[in-house]
Amino acid sequence: MREGGTRGGPYSAALATGVVWGLLLWIGERLFASPPSVSAAMASGFFLLIMVWPFIVLTGLFWQVTLGLDNPYHILAGGLRRHFNNLLQKNPEAGFRLTNALFWGGFSLALATFGAVTMCRSIAIEVVRPEYQGILSVGATVGAFVLSIPVFVFGLALGRKVAPQAKRIPVVRACFGRPMWPLLAALVVSLGGVVLFVLKFHAEIAASPWQVPALLLGSLLLAMFIGGLVSTLLRFRFVGAAFALVLLALTLVTMLEAVGLDPGDRLARRLFRAAPATSLAYSLVEKTLDRDGDGFMQAFAGGDCAPDDGTIFPLAVDIPGNGIDEDCVGGDLDFLALEGGRWDYPTPSDFPRGKLPVVLITVDALSANHLHMNGYPRPTTPNLDEFSKGCVVFDKAFSQGPSTRLSLGALLGGVYDSQLARTPGHQVPLRLEGENIFFSEVLDEAGYDTVFISPTSYMHRRFKGLLQGFDTVQTKGASRSTKQAVHSAGKLTELAVDEVRRERSNPLFLWVHYWDAHPPFAQPEGAPVFGTGKKDLYDAEVASWDSHITPLLDEVSKQFKDGYVLIITADHGSAFDSRHARRTHGYDLHTPVLHIPLMVCSNHIPPRRVTETTVTLLDIFPTLANLLALDTSVALEGTSLVPLLFGPLEWPRRLIFHQFYLAEKISQGADPLYAVSVRDGRYDYIWNRKKNDYSLYDWEADPFEETDLSDNSPELASHYDGILKNWLARVYDQSESEAAGDDGSSGP
Repeated sequence: MREGGTRGGPYSAALATGVVWGLLLWIGERLFASPPSVSAAMASGFFLLIMVWPFIVLTGLFWQVTLGLDNPYHILAGGLRRHFNNLLQKNPEAGFRLTNALFWGGFSLALATFGAVTMCRSIAIEVVRPEYQGILSVGATVGAFVLSIPVFVFGLALGRKVAPQAKRIPVVRACFGRPMWPLLAALVVSLGGVVLFVLKFHAEIAASPWQVPALLLGSLLLAMFIGGLVSTLLRFRFVGAAFALVLLALTLVTMLEAVGLDPGDRLARRLFRAAPATSLAYSLVEKTLDRDGDGFMQAFAGGDCAPDDGTIFPLAVDIPGNGIDEDCVGGDLDFLALEGGRWDYPTPSDFPRGKLPVVLITVDALSANHLHMNGYPRPTTPNLDEFSKGCVVFDKAFSQGPSTRLSLGALLGGVYDSQLARTPGHQVPLRLEGENIFFSEVLDEAGYDTVFISPTSYMHRRFKGLLQGFDTVQTKGASRSTKQAVHSAGKLTELAVDEVRRERSNPLFLWVHYWDAHPPFAQPEGAPVFGTGKKDLYDAEVASWDSHITPLLDEVSKQFKDGYVLIITADHGSAFDSRHARRTHGYDLHTPVLHIPLMVCSNHIPPRRVTETTVTLLDIFPTLANLLALDTSVALEGTSLVPLLFGPLEWPRRLIFHQFYLAEKISQGADPLYAVSVRDGRYDYIWNRKKNDYSLYDWEADPFEETDLSDNSPELASHYDGILKNWLARVYDQSESEAAGDDGSSGP
């Protein structure tokens, strides 16, 4: 049928499909992101149409080259009509073959889906870098579906071979001779397969990283169906021209709305970034219109207030008081004096000034919110609860970063991640250079025997440079497997007890890093059974660790009667709310993944609970330096907790800061500082620099940070924004990161 005929040609079909696809995408995205205004909603349609236009041209060209001038949907409809005519003629062989094809098609699809989900789940656990997770997951999915094709082809061939004999069977002839039976059977089997899949993989579906591909593919398939019907049913001569005019009109209207947006419209930009399909097109437009190479455009609410100056853009570090608005946010930044670290507070006269033994216990991924002593309803930590009664417990303690590699360097060095020196390279994590000064080295130079114990070689062989200053490194515990997490707390405690009992001429610094609560989660032998979900298994692992910790705590008290300092904490937390359904930690700076336990125990420090003051892992180095009178000239960002250990002093408005800093991104030409945040005892203000988005939460009343207050409380958000950017200007030298990226090297 030619273009001028009653059914249109390939471009008419492509235009019909494109118009419907654009509308479906726009409607579907409203499920992901509600527009802040009608203008923003219309503008988002413009970016979707930018995706639709190339699809129409390429699809129409492909159909014309491969099928000539005929409408592809008309060809498809003719084929389906022939098949259904066979069914209507009550041909049992045709019915049998159609049902067979539907069965093997569904079976091969289910097989491929099951294989893809299984492989992607394993990749998500094993692969550290998110970009590699995406690439490998796409490859695994495509591979699984390609490998299922031979199964489908075999099934079709089997059906063709068996059908002539099968039709002679009375039951087959009776069933498949009825026109609607194969269709009803296919419908029942399809619905049953979907239900079984959802029941089996409901958790994976809820946490799936495939929302964007699913939206694009699902809406495209539906658009092809609707567009096919429309293009074959409409029989007037200029159907293609009509669809072209409709699409052109939609494009012009939405473009006017997009062009009219204010460059600083943060809410519109947030919509474009949050909407799955729009974000793809918006990123492409941004790269095209970025004249100065700073990653931002001025048009379409891009936020770049100086489109021809690459030093002024929304992610630039604003230098306070220099008269320049480097980050395009409300003029130049007012200078605020922020206190630095301090570790020279006076200690009580009866506190021993000698070299007390120091024991540091860290538990990977242990969340403060899952400890029974902090109000968690499950009895996860009865032993730790009891022991904590003799310690100073900090209710508002936080990690520096959301994962092991983003927190332990800061813990040992007392500085932020961006201030640690790293060897240039591409491995993850990058090697920490010897010029970093860790408190393990300071204790080693002070005459301590320094011992590190862990069940994994990760921090010894992979996280190179982290353990500088340690005389002894023991990684005798079993490694972890994706099939079953190895719970090694009992073995580690035995090794640690042996070190505490060992006769030695020097004082001991012992660091024990437990790994039991880290993903992948599994039910430990002998632990309470709370359920089979991820959070249930995590709680069981926490309880298992707690059941094995008592011998070490008792041995420290027994062996070091003259005095000791024992610190129990975690490198980061774990979260199981909707935001972290896919990954429990490691990818954001929200409170649930940073809130950790911290207790300082000593027979020379009276127990108490610090409920108001926020503290951080960066405070451990200066606290030890203060307590033990260590000789250190290092510039630390943390501050000593001595006033909180011995006195009634509270710092209820103390500010602490966090970085989500990926140094390896420098060698890739990307900004390594993904996010920063500032918090006090109540509020948490986060600047997601990757999305250039700001949010404010009352984390004390809203611990999972579900309600963003930044739009309703702009003055409060502006107050914390000024504090955060003053701090950032002091601790983060963006020019060094940019210079390192220019020559392909890495490291701050």
